[in-house]
Amino acid sequence: ADIEMLERRIDRVKKALKLIYDSDYSIDRIVDEVGYVNKKQFYNVFKKKMGTTPGSYRKSVKTINPIKTIPSYNVIDEDKKW
Repeated sequence: ADIEMLERRIDRVKKALKLIYDSDYSIDRIVDEVGYVNKKQFYNVFKKKMGTTPGSYRKSVKTINPIKTIPSYNVIDEDKKW
């Protein structure tokens, strides 16, 4: 059960990374799209894994990569604690 929960969190963060990068959806909509009911919980999980908030992450990738080449989504370190 714990492994399944961890896999779901990883999948949700990966999906959120893609949506943050590829879409202009609001962060609230992305929270809904990736299946979180609680926005605060999503922010906590995202910040724990990425070291920044979803909005700050979006600003950084849009500034670094404005041409929208596909970034690597392998940023999730499986060894970090969820």
